[in-house]
Amino acid sequence: MISPLVAATRRRYAVLDVAQSESGQGGDGMKPSALITALVVGVIGAAAVITNMWFWLLMAVAGVLFIMFAIAHPRTALLVWLLIAPVADAYATVTIPGVPDIMFGRVTVVVVSLALLIRVMLKGRPLAAFGAIELAMGILIAVMMLNLARSGNPISDFMENFDERVTPIVLFLAARNLWIRRIDLRNAAYILAVVGCYLALHGGYQYVAYGQSAPTAADERLTIHEGGDRVNESHLEEGRAVGPFSSAVEYGGVTAICLVSVLYLAMYRTRGPRRAVVIGLVPVIAAGIIMSSTRSAWIGGYLAVVVMMALDRRRKILVPVTLAVTVVGLAASMLFLSDDSALQERASSLEPVRARLLMYDAGLRLALKNPILGYGRGAPSRIAARKELYAAGDPNADLAAGQFHNVFLMTLVEWGIGALIAYVAVLVLIVKAAIRLRRRLTDQRDPAYHFAGLVIAASVVYVVQGLLVDIPPFLYLNGVFFVLAGLMFAQLDATEPLRALETMPVYGRPITLSRNDRVVQA
Repeated sequence: MISPLVAATRRRYAVLDVAQSESGQGGDGMKPSALITALVVGVIGAAAVITNMWFWLLMAVAGVLFIMFAIAHPRTALLVWLLIAPVADAYATVTIPGVPDIMFGRVTVVVVSLALLIRVMLKGRPLAAFGAIELAMGILIAVMMLNLARSGNPISDFMENFDERVTPIVLFLAARNLWIRRIDLRNAAYILAVVGCYLALHGGYQYVAYGQSAPTAADERLTIHEGGDRVNESHLEEGRAVGPFSSAVEYGGVTAICLVSVLYLAMYRTRGPRRAVVIGLVPVIAAGIIMSSTRSAWIGGYLAVVVMMALDRRRKILVPVTLAVTVVGLAASMLFLSDDSALQERASSLEPVRARLLMYDAGLRLALKNPILGYGRGAPSRIAARKELYAAGDPNADLAAGQFHNVFLMTLVEWGIGALIAYVAVLVLIVKAAIRLRRRLTDQRDPAYHFAGLVIAASVVYVVQGLLVDIPPFLYLNGVFFVLAGLMFAQLDATEPLRALETMPVYGRPITLSRNDRVVQA
C-alpha cells in the first residue's frame, strides 16, 4: 500500500504506475479489441483491393487507425514514428491538389501533440517545467513567424518551416513528457539499431547497383544539388547510397547516430547472446556510413565513436583501439578500392570544398551587411548570395548554387543574429544537460548515465553535419536528434529531487521523491 503522504505528493504519474512501467509492466499493452480491429482492417483492405479506389481506401483506413492508436498510446506511437518514418515519409506521402502533402511525420506530430493536450486537460497531468531550452526554441519559432510576413509564398514557407524547425521541437517536447521510464532508453536504442540495420541493407543494395561513379557528371552536379530537391537521383548516379532519403548526407548522418546507439546497447544494455547479435550489427551499420560516400558523415561518425569511448572511464583502452582500427581500415580502402570507385572519387574530389569556400565567403559578407533581420528563408538569401559573388567578380560564381553548406551561417544569413544565438543556445543546452545528468548519476551502472554519453555523441554527429551541410531539410535526422535529446531531458527531470520535500520515511526506510514521483531508495 502506498502511504497517504506519498500519494498526496505525486505530480505526474502515480507511484504504482511508474513502478510498473519501470519493470516493463502496464502502459501501452495490447487489448482484446485489437483482434477485432485487425479483422476489420483485413476486410476493408480486401474490399479496397477489389475496387478502383483501393489505394485511397487503404491510406485512409491506415491513417484513421494510426490516429486512433496514437491518441490512446502516444508513447508507442512515438516509437512507431522512430521506426518507420524514413520509409513512410518517402513512400507513404499522399499528395492532394490544393492542400499540403499528408506526410506520416506531420500526422504523427499533430496527433501526439493532441494526445498530450488531452492528457493535460482531462487527466490533469502537467507538462515538463518550462526552462531555458524551451525559451530558446520559442525565440527561434518567433523569428520564423516574423519572417513569414515578408515571404512571397507564406503558406509553402510555413509548411517547410513546420517540417524543418517546428517538428523537431514538438518531437523533443513529446519525448520529454512521454518517455520518462528507464525502459524507454533501451526501447529507443533498440529501435535505432533496427533502423540502422535496414538502412545499411538498403544502402548496400544501392551501392552495389550504382557503385561505379561518373566523376565528370558527379563533379558537375555535386555543387549544384547538394541538399537540393533532386539530390536522390544525382547522388545515386554518383555511386552514393541514400537509402529511402533524398540525400546521401542525411543517410550517412542518421546511420552514424544509429551506430552510436548500437554501441550503447552493446556496451551497457545487453548480455550473452543478445550482446553478440548487437555487436554483429556494428560493422554492418558502419559499412552504411562508408557507403554514403559523405565526408561529413565519416568525420562525424568517427568523432562520435571516439567521444563515446572516451566518456567511458572503465574502457579508456577502446580509444586507441578505435584509432588503430580506423587507420587500418583507411589504408585497406586505399589499397583495394578501384580507381573508379565512388569512395575513391568522393575522398579525393576537391569540388565540394571549393563550393563551400565560395559560399562561406559570400555568406559572411551578406551577414555583415544585414546582421539583424537577414535576407529571408530560401530563395531570397540564395539569390542575394549569387548576386554577391557576381558583384565581387568571382570567376567561379557558377560553381556555387546558393546552398551555404553550414546551418549556422545559413541561419545567420536568412534570419539574423537573434535566430543564430537561439539555435546555438538550443544545442549548447542539450550538451550541457547531458553533462549535468552524468554528474548527477554517480552510479555508472545506471543506464541513464551512459545514455547521456550517447546524446553527447549524437550531438557530435549533428553539429559536424551542421558545420558542413544545410541540415534543416533532413527531416528524420533532425527528428532523431531532438527525440534523443528529449528522452535525455526526461531522465534529467526524473532524477531531480523536489527541494520542498527532500526526504521522508516510508515503512521505516528513507526515500527521495523526484519530479516525476519516482521513488528512489536512499
